[in-house]
Amino acid sequence: LEQRLNLPDGTRVLLVHEPPDGGVARYVMHLALGLGEHGFQVEVAGPRASNIADPLRAAGIEVHTTSLTRSYSRPDQDTRATVEIGRILRSRRISIVHSHSSKAGVLARIAARAARLPSIYSPHCFGFVGDVGRPRELAARTIETALARVTDAIVCVSEAERRRALELRIAPSGRLHTVLQ
Repeated sequence: LEQRLNLPDGTRVLLVHEPPDGGVARYVMHLALGLGEHGFQVEVAGPRASNIADPLRAAGIEVHTTSLTRSYSRPDQDTRATVEIGRILRSRRISIVHSHSSKAGVLARIAARAARLPSIYSPHCFGFVGDVGRPRELAARTIETALARVTDAIVCVSEAERRRALELRIAPSGRLHTVLQ
């Protein structure tokens, strides 16, 4: 999607991810490597325990560790991670933020908004989908809808994910894109 936005060569992109391992982390690693091959200056921010940090560094990609965690019981760590992401955006002169996963999506989009930067978000499965309790479902839907207003593009990994976001009025159709991985 970064390529479709017609960003000039050398644009500094920060990819932010929360899961330290698994499919999302591997996708971020491949995206970072691919964007670099297309002229983007890519940096990655993720949790301290990220298993993609070493391979990315070996490929010459700047990796920033943050306080991002899977837990939802530590709002102090979430605040710290948001501040850390904001510092990276300012100190590294990032041009655009692309966040991956629900939690990283929330924190990175808040930091991007505060830094007045455009943001792209790939949920890789919205936080309100699946076997979640009603309170979490409602909270996640409310947060996603609010943040969609300040998100330049939401990249869905399937047409079903895009349709679900449209059904729930998370974002207007023009802001939702399907990119199959």
